[in-house]
Amino acid sequence: MAFFSALWVITVVTSAAGLPARKEKMTVLVEAKNMEVTQALRRHVFQQAQRLTRLGKKIVGISVFLETIPKKSNDPHANKVTFKVRVPGKDVVVMKQAVDMYQAIVEAAHGAFRQVRKLAERRITTARRTAEKTFLI
Repeated sequence: MAFFSALWVITVVTSAAGLPARKEKMTVLVEAKNMEVTQALRRHVFQQAQRLTRLGKKIVGISVFLETIPKKSNDPHANKVTFKVRVPGKDVVVMKQAVDMYQAIVEAAHGAFRQVRKLAERRITTARRTAEKTFLI
């Protein structure tokens, strides 16, 4: 089994609605098993990872693990992508499988986007609920 990896440290400019833009450093680690990480795959993972910064949530880093099974060429489970998004408090892990590696990356990134958004909304709702209780007393 061969493992390949690529690591970036990127500076991302984020701005939430109504807030000034801020620069953050985020690491994106791409690892692969049974395949080589090409420049096109790296670029595609990077583009999908940048979408997560639109939420305005602090993201410490993103790890992406790409795996292909050579014996299963047309099987829907031939390519597997695992997105691990490190945010303060809790990590979000999403695993998707598809026939095409690029499609699996897109599906995993969308799943991670939904989970990070859900986590942020849950924290806001909890904060509002506790704030209402303190003011009612």
